[in-house]
Amino acid sequence: MHKPLTMLVLLLALIQPALAQDQPLDNLLTRERLTGDWFGRHTQLESMGIQFDAQAIIDWSRNVRGGLDTEGEAWRALISLMATLDLTRLAGLPTGTVFVDFDYQDGQQGSDEVGDYQTVGSVDADGLTQISELWIEGIFLDDRLRLKVGKIDANGEFGYSELACLFVHGSASWPATDLLMPTYPDSAASANAFVKLCDNAEWGFGVYDGALLEGYRTGSLGPATFFGEPADLYLVSELKLYWILDAFGAGRAAVGGWHHTGTFARYRGGEQDGANGYHLILEQMLWSIPDNDGEPSLESRGLGLFFMYDWADPDVLDVEHHIEGGLTWRGLLPGRDNDVLGVMVSWIRFTDEPAAGFTDDSETAVELTYAAQVTPAVTVQPYMQWIAQPGGAGLEDAINLGVRAIVVF
Repeated sequence: MHKPLTMLVLLLALIQPALAQDQPLDNLLTRERLTGDWFGRHTQLESMGIQFDAQAIIDWSRNVRGGLDTEGEAWRALISLMATLDLTRLAGLPTGTVFVDFDYQDGQQGSDEVGDYQTVGSVDADGLTQISELWIEGIFLDDRLRLKVGKIDANGEFGYSELACLFVHGSASWPATDLLMPTYPDSAASANAFVKLCDNAEWGFGVYDGALLEGYRTGSLGPATFFGEPADLYLVSELKLYWILDAFGAGRAAVGGWHHTGTFARYRGGEQDGANGYHLILEQMLWSIPDNDGEPSLESRGLGLFFMYDWADPDVLDVEHHIEGGLTWRGLLPGRDNDVLGVMVSWIRFTDEPAAGFTDDSETAVELTYAAQVTPAVTVQPYMQWIAQPGGAGLEDAINLGVRAIVVF
C-alpha cells in the first residue's frame, strides 16, 4: 500500500469514533479533541487520574530548486498515542505520574530531495513502530525535588526552546551539534533529577543510555544496553532561569552541557575517550498580552524572540558550531489569537577536518511559516525553507515548500 494511503487509513481509523458521537457534527468545529469526549468517558477517566491523548502530524513537502532532486515530493506522518496516569488520584500515593507514548512513523524524508544535513522536517525518520517513552516521575521535598526514571526523550527536558517548537525544520528546537542526544526518534533509558533552587531557577542532571554511538537504535530498545554492553553513557546537565519583565513579558534562559563516555574515532586518526558539548538558550517576549488568568508566559499572545548557541568537539563530531535565532508572533491577525507567524535562521559550521568529507564549511537554513488553528483540534501550517549549501556537499542552494497538519484526537 502506498505510504500516504496507509497514513490515511490509520487516520480514518482514529477519527471514526468521532463520527459515532452523540454530539452534532457541527461540534467538530469546537471540540478540543476531534473524537470529542467519548460520551463523557474521557472526562470520567480524567477525574480518576487516567488521561488518553492521540495526535497525528502529517507533512508534505516538495523541493522546487537546487538540492538533490526537484522532481519528487515527500509525504511522512507521525502518529502518537499517549497515556498519563496520576498515581495520586488513581492509587492514593502521595506523588507519582506514569507516562507512555507509542509512536508510529512512516513516509519519505524531505531531506531525501534536499540533501541537507540538519533535516527539513522534525518528524522525519526511517520509519518506526515503538514505545518511544515510558517513565515514572515523582515530586518530593515540598516540590523542590523532581525525579524521573524510564525511557525518556532527553530533549523534552534539556536543550529545548519553547518558542522554536513552532517550526517544522529539524534543527529548530534542539542543539544541532549534539547528534548523540537521546531524542526523537531515539529516546533512551535514563534517570534524571531536577532541583528547584528557588522560584525562578531549576538545575537538572540526567544519565542516559549512550548506546546510539555504537549503532544501537535506542528508540526501539528497552533498558538492556543501559545496564549492559556497550555500557556507554550520555550525561547531561542544565541550569534553567525564568523571569518576567514588566515592560515585555516572560523570558527564560538555559545553559548546559553534555559528556559522552564512549570511545570516539578521531578524524586525524586514533581514538579518544569521551566527547563534550555545550549549549546556551535565551527566550524573551518583546511584547505580550497576558493570558486569561493574567499570568505572562512564552505562550502568551505577542511577539517573542529566541536564540540558541551550541558547540561540540570538532575532532570527533561533524558539527562544531550551531547558531539559531528567530521571531514568533502569536495572534498577529484580529480574531486569530492562536495562530502563530514565525521566521527562524539556523546555521551550522562543519568541522574543518578534511577526513570528515565536507566540501562546504557551513549550512544555513531559513524558515518562514504560519500555523493556522482551523479548529481547536486541527492546525494547518504552510512553510517555506531556503537551505544554503545543503549538506556541505557542494550542492546548489535549495528551496523547499511544504504544509504540515497537526490533528489532536
